[in-house]
Amino acid sequence: MASRPLMSQYVRVASTEPESAAEDDHPNEFSLSDIAPPSKVDRRWSLIKDLDKFFQSIYYFWYSKGFFCLLLEEVLGLMQFVFIIFLAILLLVGIDYNQVMVMAPTRNISLNTIVKNIKQEILGMNVTGVSSNSSFDINIENYRQLDVKGIVNFEHFLGGDIHSMWYFLLACASIFWLHRLCGVVYRLREMWEVRGFYRDALGVNTSEMENYTWPEIQDLVIQAQTRFHMCVDKTKLTELDLSNRILRQKNFMLALINKDKIQTHFFLPFWGRRTFFTEELKYLYEMILFWGPGSPFSDHSTLQKSFRRGDKAELAAKLQRVITWYAIISLFLSPLIFIWQVFYSTFTIVELMERKKGVLGMRRWSPLARQQLRNYNELDHIFQYRLNTAYWPADKYVRSFMSPVLAILARHVAFVFAALLAVALIFAMVDETLLITNNVPLTIAGLGVVLGVCRSLIPDEDESHNPRELMEYVVKLTHYGPSEDWKGQEHTLRVRESFCMQFQYRLNFWIEQTLSPLIAPFILFFCLRPRALDIVSFFRSFTVTVEGVGDVCSFAQLNVSKHGNPQWSSERSNASQTEQSENGKTEMSVVAFKLNNPAWLPPEESRRFLADLRDSAGEDALRTSMTNSHPTQDPAHSLYPSMISGGWTTYPNMSMFQSNHAALAFQSLAAVDGDQPSPGETVHPILAQQAEESAAEIQAEGRAATAFPPLRQVSPTGMPAQPGFTSIYPSLVSSGQVPAGGWRRPLSHRQMLESIGHAALHLQETHRRRRDNFSQYGRHDP
Repeated sequence: MASRPLMSQYVRVASTEPESAAEDDHPNEFSLSDIAPPSKVDRRWSLIKDLDKFFQSIYYFWYSKGFFCLLLEEVLGLMQFVFIIFLAILLLVGIDYNQVMVMAPTRNISLNTIVKNIKQEILGMNVTGVSSNSSFDINIENYRQLDVKGIVNFEHFLGGDIHSMWYFLLACASIFWLHRLCGVVYRLREMWEVRGFYRDALGVNTSEMENYTWPEIQDLVIQAQTRFHMCVDKTKLTELDLSNRILRQKNFMLALINKDKIQTHFFLPFWGRRTFFTEELKYLYEMILFWGPGSPFSDHSTLQKSFRRGDKAELAAKLQRVITWYAIISLFLSPLIFIWQVFYSTFTIVELMERKKGVLGMRRWSPLARQQLRNYNELDHIFQYRLNTAYWPADKYVRSFMSPVLAILARHVAFVFAALLAVALIFAMVDETLLITNNVPLTIAGLGVVLGVCRSLIPDEDESHNPRELMEYVVKLTHYGPSEDWKGQEHTLRVRESFCMQFQYRLNFWIEQTLSPLIAPFILFFCLRPRALDIVSFFRSFTVTVEGVGDVCSFAQLNVSKHGNPQWSSERSNASQTEQSENGKTEMSVVAFKLNNPAWLPPEESRRFLADLRDSAGEDALRTSMTNSHPTQDPAHSLYPSMISGGWTTYPNMSMFQSNHAALAFQSLAAVDGDQPSPGETVHPILAQQAEESAAEIQAEGRAATAFPPLRQVSPTGMPAQPGFTSIYPSLVSSGQVPAGGWRRPLSHRQMLESIGHAALHLQETHRRRRDNFSQYGRHDP
């Protein structure tokens, strides 16, 4: 497909499309003469040059809960780096291990001698071969008189008696620390200015940051734009403007991985297809492509003009040279980084082992999963909350596949090793001389490790696991399935293996992170470098200039017509195969961003997609309700709320339709839909009756209420209804019980996560039906 330059705005989807009513009310065009002369306070925040960094600082100031927390985190991070370097030098150079060997016993103490000594202690028996305990006491006393100063000695280090390589590594670490110190000072200076912006411009007490939610801060920033004109190109900022500036580079990285422009899967002999994507690789990719020397971006927000108009072959050759230099430098620094990773990973593992039991058998979301499961324009706190909530059902799903053979073996092996460990500990409690032998402490540690591994292989006898329900709940929280055809195959090992690539063992993560410095240079040279032409084509085809924002990833505009997939968005997408996002990421991002930001006005086709998804969810809910012969007990009874309590809705017969995610998806989508029905539109009679009953209850109790827009012209058979039904929505609005603009009350993180999760499940189900129907009939819709 031929590439073309794109210019667009968020509400005005493209320059060739008609303008929306919202833009007519709030035009973006204005001149510098329209700006009133700012006051002394205003001048500090007017016409800010680097808005990306400024808005990112505003967000991370809130995310870190204020300046003091940021200061403490940065200072302790610098001190931790110094501590690790000092401890590494102490262990590798500063200890005379020849002196440590002096601690060995002057005579061997066999297990037979220990047993005889214990018999003498406990039973008072005269056992041949043990003269007295004085020999043990003497040995212990020798240990106590050991001079630690003779072990820790830096004289040979300071005197130049070590290899020059250690001096070179120490010099590199010192340079890195000084560079990090300068960065910390610069960031703290920026954050101090942001603190002034919170206090003076937003009127927020920074000592109470934990009491503010991000939507509240976001609204204050949007209002501040009209006062201070931080952005010169627009009079009014939107939620999408802020998200695109804060997440500009992250959106590009999500799209690059979604379109498979960066290789993350590798085929290894005798091991099969495996993923390898570490935090260090992600850092190198971002440095090469976004902000490092030789990157395609001239600054944080502008793609170089040559990447828009220059020859692709020349640009690819230039990018290949840049990648080669990064690979060489990474290979040169790999020994230093590898040593750092070894010590840092080791100390982290030990700290977690002390804090959490069975940490070696625990899992975590892989770095690649964090790219695959994240939606476009999804801020860190929302995404992290989703993954944290999805952790336990994901862990239970994986544990439901435990091999019964391994469980039986592990149970019996654990019993034997636990008995041996108990005996060893009893011996140590009876006679402390066991602690001076070379074998017993090591044996106790080894028995503990084996018991931990066996414990991770034994399923919990008090729990029952249903893979289908668990995987459905995981998808509800993560929004994406482990494979294309996961639905109905949750119990198979194939789906489990696909999911385990995203939900990996912590031990695997640490091993990959430790080996990453040695492997990353070769991945850059042999895997990323050959894809330079694809990366150049990606930036040229999927970079658009948005007024007031700059160059952003076109996928992050959340336009279904440009990047939707027909199997996910019906016929709302006009995109070719190369322009479509994979795994429904565009569609899911539209749903999630709209539900998280109800006031946002999506592009026209995305708005129609949301309305189609809402109506299809309602139709599915109605079909389910028709299977019940008692309308008052119908699961769709929940389609209208009975009351609002604390910002969350309480519905009658809640226990009867919790599993009906289509009904709950309809509620979620209708709650933020600004396209309300007109008085002449019709609804299903059961829904109208239930809405009237709910309204009567609310009016009788004297409580404020809200209602969701009913389905458009739906009959009991799911086909367009005949005239004769009346809409209950206009009567609720006229009575003052429902605001004419719909419901806009903010929800908590948990409530919003539930709402988006139901919509995600319905979107997955709709995709499955469209895919199956296309494979059977050659078209997407039934």
